[in-house]
Amino acid sequence: MASRRIALGLLSGAAFVVAAGAAAPPAVAQTSLNDCDVRVGGHRFANGSHVSLPTSRPATIAVTALDEKPRYRVELELAGVRSTVGTGRGSDFGWQRELNVKRYATFGVGTYRLHVRTTVDGAPCVVTGLIDLSGRAPVTTLAGGLATLAALIGVTGLALILFRRGGKPLNTRQGFSVDDPLGEFVAVATPGDYAGWAEVACDQGARTFVTTRPTSETVRAFLAEESTQSRLAEIKSRGIRIRPAGADVALPRVRWRPRPFVIAPIFGILGALGVLLYLQQATVLYPTARAVGLSAAIGLVAGLVITNLSRLLGAATLNRRLAAAESGLEVEAVEPRYPPMDHLDELDTFVWTPTHTVPDGADGVPAWEAPDRTQPPVATLDPALPVRVVERRDGLAQVVCSNGWVGWTDAEPLEEITS
Repeated sequence: MASRRIALGLLSGAAFVVAAGAAAPPAVAQTSLNDCDVRVGGHRFANGSHVSLPTSRPATIAVTALDEKPRYRVELELAGVRSTVGTGRGSDFGWQRELNVKRYATFGVGTYRLHVRTTVDGAPCVVTGLIDLSGRAPVTTLAGGLATLAALIGVTGLALILFRRGGKPLNTRQGFSVDDPLGEFVAVATPGDYAGWAEVACDQGARTFVTTRPTSETVRAFLAEESTQSRLAEIKSRGIRIRPAGADVALPRVRWRPRPFVIAPIFGILGALGVLLYLQQATVLYPTARAVGLSAAIGLVAGLVITNLSRLLGAATLNRRLAAAESGLEVEAVEPRYPPMDHLDELDTFVWTPTHTVPDGADGVPAWEAPDRTQPPVATLDPALPVRVVERRDGLAQVVCSNGWVGWTDAEPLEEITS
């Protein structure tokens, strides 16, 4: 008896079983010439009935039949999967059985299909209807909690996939040197790396002092080489590749095409089934086998759409970066592209060498964007950091760091490099 009660509670998780979607549709209630009167929880229960049972007290199934000792079977069904909760033989022209609804509610509440079968003179009298186990919050039950968790995991997973904009293949992971960007083209392995390389080669986003910047003609000639085009054609990552350059563009763009994926559809199916099971636990609907299959199909499609949309957005972002880098080909190095300094205006190149260091053993020194101590500092220079002092003004020194960052800091604490 105890195992049957546990089986009833575990029925609430049956919506997650894929086989449930392929299960046969619930059998149509059979009719009989023999009369049998069925009552569930004091309510008359006929074919098509929908009875609500509170979880605070047991519910009694009572049947009056034209048979002195009729046989009976009670089954609960969820999403096409049935479980027997009681069988036996009655007496005195009927039978009755008590359902421990309060115990069942620990595992799950919601809407179920109830089948009451009574054998009268060898002929079946089957009554089928819906029952609602209500009066308890779904999230406080085992099935309701699992449904909530599944829905949250599915929705959160799809949101993360969408906002990743294509994930790692579309993010620049390889750093490229500004000294010889064309020579480092061999390190390009993904579309994201290609966009990062193009920004450095075209002097866009390098964020440092370019010591050897290739000319526009050099970059265009390099991109037009057959070996370069062949290398770009090899860069494929889950349906995203680099299309050849056309007459209107110098930098080849990223091409997108839809592709099947696995992780996102799994999140979609998990979230859809979680929502369906929670609606069942909340007595909003009864999930038939067809509803389970439809819900899984919706989740599958949603996962495929979202993951391909994420790739599409990522490809569009890369193409915007490539267009911005391409515009840098038209700007020669006559004018500095970084924070201007008076004594560098006429120079095309600049070799950074340190002249001072930040005092060691302290917490660093504050740095400002302009020579104005009244403004809040924008950075802190680390202890022992080497810098190049290029100007002094009102007790402040304009320094250039090795990565090209320019700012102002107190001149007095800086220690001059004498060797």
